Amino acid sequence: MLPEHVAQLHLPEHLIYTDGSKSDDGVGAAYTYWRDGVEVRTRRLRLEPMCTVFQAELLAIARATDLVVERNFASAAVLSDSRSSLDLIRNPDTRHPLATHIRKNIRELQGRGKTLRFFWVKAHVGIPGNERADELARLAAKARVAPAYDRCPISYVKRRLREGAVRRWNSRYTEGATAEVTRMFFPDAWGAYPDHEVPRQDGAWRIRGISVQVSPVSNNQIRVEFDTQAQIDDALTKLRNKPDAPVTAEPARNHKPLILLKAVSSDISPEDLVSTLLRQNPELHRFNDTDITFRFKRGNNRSSYLYNAVLVANPAI
Repeated sequence: MLPEHVAQLHLPEHLIYTDGSKSDDGVGAAYTYWRDGVEVRTRRLRLEPMCTVFQAELLAIARATDLVVERNFASAAVLSDSRSSLDLIRNPDTRHPLATHIRKNIRELQGRGKTLRFFWVKAHVGIPGNERADELARLAAKARVAPAYDRCPISYVKRRLREGAVRRWNSRYTEGATAEVTRMFFPDAWGAYPDHEVPRQDGAWRIRGISVQVSPVSNNQIRVEFDTQAQIDDALTKLRNKPDAPVTAEPARNHKPLILLKAVSSDISPEDLVSTLLRQNPELHRFNDTDITFRFKRGNNRSSYLYNAVLVANPAI
């Protein structure tokens, strides 16, 4: 919700803006209570450093609902810039303790005949209440006071378990008598887990500070792609200077990519296939017949009037 939308809404008299923050300074949550456009009350809450910003957002909303229950407002609204938190509160199947507490407060207010509404607002777009809540949450993260919340998130447990496992793996890898050649390229196991996170699915590794792409080629081959020719030359030199190495390396050959066209009508001759392909694809207008060449054709299993063709293309395509 943008500032102009907030102004157009018929919001209740009591508005409570909430926010959560996590940085190197710590984790904080806060709310600011406004009435008739004037800030009436604020509250700042520090969480344990292991807590997530999601927990901070939920804690701020939970304490805002506590205020509504305590003051017994006839009608109030909680405004948060955390859509994920509001979605979780709406989920009746959630077992998150903070979301459960918020829903309990909602039922309590409904039983009293009171109204509590929740709104999502866009962050950092000039909504005074939201900006103030953001400021308070960042101050709460820096505060040197006892934490108001210390529930350990599952993500923290998983990260610590993963770090412990990789630490043991790294110790066995670096101190072992095997994998001597592999360690020339991958000096430790942490390279597979940048920032102690799960490795990226595209096969990105860092070898002695150099970003490379590693992908399998066959059962006994891998392909390592470097950013510069100097990095390639350095890697090859290291292997050549170790004649007893059980592995060998060579520069990868640059193969021109192939284009496979299936079910081509026999009305189009192989000689005309390339020009037809270029003509029917305007995005290839800057290429010509020398950039794509016909390699061979094979019969099509579906019909004798069709054939499959293989073309060789310029890598730029």
